[in-house]
Amino acid sequence: MMRLQRRRFLQAFGSIPFLYALTGCQPAANAAEKNISNEDNDDSKTQPAEFPPSAEIANSKVFKVGYLSIIQGPTSDSESNINIFTPRLKAYTYSVTDDSGRTYDVKTYETVKGPAFYNIDKIKVTGLTPGVIYTLKVNDKTTLVDQRSFQSLNTSKADPVFAMVSCMADDFRFNEVIDPMWNRLQREDVDFLVLSGDQVYVDSFEFVERKKATEYDLWQRYIDSFRRIPLYHWAQLKPIFALWDDHDFGTNDGDNTFISKEAADRIFKAAFSGQDLTGVWSKSPQGTSSYLNGFKQKFFFMDDRSFRQPNSTAMAQETYGHWGKVNHDWLIAGLSADQNPAWVINGNQIFNGAKKTFIESLEQSNPTEFTLLMKQLRQIKAPVVFGSGDIHLTEVCKIPKEKMGYETFELTSSSMHSFVGAGWDNELRVAGAYCIEFNFCVVRSVNENGKLKINTKCLGLAKQPYFDMDFVVSKNV
Repeated sequence: MMRLQRRRFLQAFGSIPFLYALTGCQPAANAAEKNISNEDNDDSKTQPAEFPPSAEIANSKVFKVGYLSIIQGPTSDSESNINIFTPRLKAYTYSVTDDSGRTYDVKTYETVKGPAFYNIDKIKVTGLTPGVIYTLKVNDKTTLVDQRSFQSLNTSKADPVFAMVSCMADDFRFNEVIDPMWNRLQREDVDFLVLSGDQVYVDSFEFVERKKATEYDLWQRYIDSFRRIPLYHWAQLKPIFALWDDHDFGTNDGDNTFISKEAADRIFKAAFSGQDLTGVWSKSPQGTSSYLNGFKQKFFFMDDRSFRQPNSTAMAQETYGHWGKVNHDWLIAGLSADQNPAWVINGNQIFNGAKKTFIESLEQSNPTEFTLLMKQLRQIKAPVVFGSGDIHLTEVCKIPKEKMGYETFELTSSSMHSFVGAGWDNELRVAGAYCIEFNFCVVRSVNENGKLKINTKCLGLAKQPYFDMDFVVSKNV
């Protein structure tokens, strides 16, 4: 069986300095190369999926499940937003049925037209019931071209399980791990996925110069990535709640000066967003932030790029230099609305426990907003835990009581399949809660009488978890 090692990928990419130039990260000065090997895994032999269908299938007019890139976006108990990348000369129609043959209302409420060869049809399905398996069919006139199954999201479930995934490069050098990694995640059968940034590497040095991406560049790189990554071709769709970071925004360390930020906002929302779901999911007043209310918990997915001040001016002490005032105030109002515990999930890290100036974080890049946030969170009755991606390593950090008045944690999950480095030390890191292999995290999160009880498993190509830990966040401890 094939053994996959980080060292092989480091060799494939050349020198470590070049790797970090690609990622926008820099290694710690004293970081030692770690040689952590993956266990043998049968899924490592999986070959990339065949998209589009072979000539034999196409000529026989037999549809291919997974032909199109389809995203089940924000979903509630009774409604689901689904977004479909469609060839620009096609006008597909959509139908949804359950196992009994009953049909459901499907509304194509918008087609977002792109400058490349694909548009995005945005549909909303209503009248759904948790636990029922539905079939979505995509038709080109009378010809069935794709078919998927999906379910609604049971927001009354007491112990939801979700995956946190970030950094999903479609670079050819990751071909041998992309499919096995997504196969591993698919087997976990989570309730929903949180994509916490860098779903698309727009500014690949092969195609797009940094800071210069055009609208066409953005669309083409999203199309490239969505066609390659298996998640968007799964036969069984899963609800996805997404936020962006710099690379799917369009440029490394991107900020509010990025020349194509409006075009980036348009395609990200076309791919991942949808119409508001009353009482369950809604968009922020500005940018791409959004909010999920369910499971007696709250999830805030923050936009850390649209209103961000350039890092070069971060120390000028802008009060709202990270999220912008509108989104910052929106977050605080949402956290204050009730006492249910909350997740605040951001692209880059919130806390700079590693004390590295090259690692983007709210604390490092925008210290004035960070200080204000810590002060405000002390006054909010609900406990808050944090999530992030970005840094190409996974860790759980314990945030000391001195920061917010109670002990909490930040879970950073990165990377699914992207550039790798040697990592660094972090004085806040929980012992053993660390991984620099390709990985994702599966989280079980329960509100138990106002306490947030969390189990986190870090998984990848190895047979056993890289770590598996429990922690509790409570303002009463």
